[in-house]
Formats: sequence, C-alpha cells, structure tokens
Amino acid sequence: MRERITKYVESNIPEGIRAEVRYIKGALSGQSPWVTHCYLIENATGKIMGSGEAVCSTKDQPVRKIGRAMAIGRALKEYDQSVLLR
Repeated sequence: MRERITKYVESNIPEGIRAEVRYIKGALSGQSPWVTHCYLIENATGKIMGSGEAVCSTKDQPVRKIGRAMAIGRALKEYDQSVLLR
C-alpha cells in the first residue's frame, strides 16, 4: 500500500490561521536577490505557529508566485510537525 503524501499548499491552511508573506530584495548581503518569508499566525492569539522561507539563487529568475508557494509549503510543514509533537 502506498504512503499518503501530504501536499503543503496555501489552500490547506487550517481554519483560524493566516499566512503573512513578505518579499525581501537583497536580504542576504548580495548573496541572493530575493528571499520570501512566510509566517503562519494564529488569529486569536497572534502567536506564530510556523514559519518558512524560500531563497532565490543568484542564477534564478525571481518569481513571486513560486517563492510564495515554497515558503507557505515549508511553513505548513513546520506547523504540521509542531502539531504532531503536542
């Protein structure tokens, strides 16, 4: 039997949690042109439940949609792991 793979996409953000995404140009002192940060924040308390980031290589063509998807996916993965440890 195949193991079920969880997709970490924006549409899977749990109820009561919002994603805040920030795009930062030149965040790593000339090493990378773009860094995308995502924080999953609980609406009721304002507590950060997970975070993720996507870093562009200097050889990449920055695409916000891809960076956002990667950062949100990584934040959701961290959130899921923290929920499992509770």
